[in-house]
Amino acid sequence: MSKKNRSERLTNQHKESKGVVGIFGDKAKSHDLTVGEISHYVIEQRKK
Repeated sequence: MSKKNRSERLTNQHKESKGVVGIFGDKAKSHDLTVGEISHYVIEQRKK
């Protein structure tokens, strides 16, 4: 993928998610917590 296309795609994503609100909003925080919980569970299961 060319740098220009990547830049345009990221700019569009940033605009659609309303910038910082989309990155650090409630949905993003919830997603991060869920991913964290699942990854800890998987690590524990792998240890067993």
